[in-house]
Amino acid sequence: KNSSIIKVPPFKVISTYNEFVEGYKYIKDNGFDVCIKPIVGIGAEGFKVIKENTNPLDELAFSGYKISLEHLKYILKSENNFPEMLLSGVLPGNELSVDCLACKGKLIDAVTRIKSSRFVQTVKIDKTLNKQVEEITKELKLDNLFNVQFKMKDNEIYLLEINTRMSAGIFKSCKIGINFLRKAIMKELDKEIQSEMDKVSDVNVINVENTTVVRI
Repeated sequence: KNSSIIKVPPFKVISTYNEFVEGYKYIKDNGFDVCIKPIVGIGAEGFKVIKENTNPLDELAFSGYKISLEHLKYILKSENNFPEMLLSGVLPGNELSVDCLACKGKLIDAVTRIKSSRFVQTVKIDKTLNKQVEEITKELKLDNLFNVQFKMKDNEIYLLEINTRMSAGIFKSCKIGINFLRKAIMKELDKEIQSEMDKVSDVNVINVENTTVVRI
């Protein structure tokens, strides 16, 4: 919380309707739209962007990731307490998912996947982002395989989450020419491993009907 390494969006953990009202105002007062999601979940399960000034017909056209403010209030008011939820500022830009390999707080390799659409990811070495990942790795003494996710708002980078495990999409990062899994095993066998980030070039990974096509 006291680190100046990376920005985080305003957030509140809530489990009552009154906490929701207070948290919603706090996030809006900080200049963000608001989203809500479960504390525990997989991927985007339960994630909703809260939309204001809507009518019932508007909601019929919403995607699965949106909910009206009035409908959400109605749901939360119906329970005195509910399982903890996370209110957070909405980060509307592309998701930047960084697959990493480190050795006792020292970053070895970091490959960024830019999720620009559902089917296309740009896989690259992002030196600017890597500087922040290096500081996070050192600060938290991260080790072996892990994944750090960022999102953009107003051309600024915000930390979304840190997964202290390899990501499900790490095979896409390996397409750039770094075999993360092999290097992680070699590290655990006390073999020397070196960074390969200066030896690779950007690739686009395109998913078509469960088939992965790589275009350079």
